[in-house]
Amino acid sequence: PMQQSLLAIARKMQANLLLANTTKVLSALKVLTDGSLAIGTNDILLENLETLNTINDGFKPGIREFDVSSMNENELAEYIYTNEIGMIVKGELDGMQAHLSRTSLNIHTVLNKVRCPLLLVPANWQIKNVERISYISDLRYCRSYIISQMARVARPWDASISVAHISVDGLPEMEENYAESVFLTVAAGINYDK
Repeated sequence: PMQQSLLAIARKMQANLLLANTTKVLSALKVLTDGSLAIGTNDILLENLETLNTINDGFKPGIREFDVSSMNENELAEYIYTNEIGMIVKGELDGMQAHLSRTSLNIHTVLNKVRCPLLLVPANWQIKNVERISYISDLRYCRSYIISQMARVARPWDASISVAHISVDGLPEMEENYAESVFLTVAAGINYDK
């Protein structure tokens, strides 16, 4: 089900698939770029995606593999930066797959080194339509680049985007008018009305 869902997203966004192997056995890391969506893989996943890709009419994403299992966080961050990766997609695996796919990579460390949003995909998720995308941030630290990336994902689906403000520990709550003006400043230049 997740394979079909991610392939549907790649088709809708007209993005190619880059299957990033984070371990020798199985992977849970997925990466969406301006032209590529990388999802964790093994031989069966690659074969399934290639088969599913031949069934539909319309845009057929290119599918290729890349082994990142020997990379550390710095090397993976450099690869993501060099290849202009635009989003990391991380899927949840069932218990057995999660046990087999343990990796020494810390995705949070990688995220702190690159300008990529993270899309979390629940196990057994079956896509119908993407209706809403949310970004939780303290508006004072909200990144317009992230909202821009969210708009890029939301646009093909005509989905709405929500930015939820949560104050960072130790900082006072923002007054409503000030919060609105900060949001308008952050969202300026993002051409998406939803």
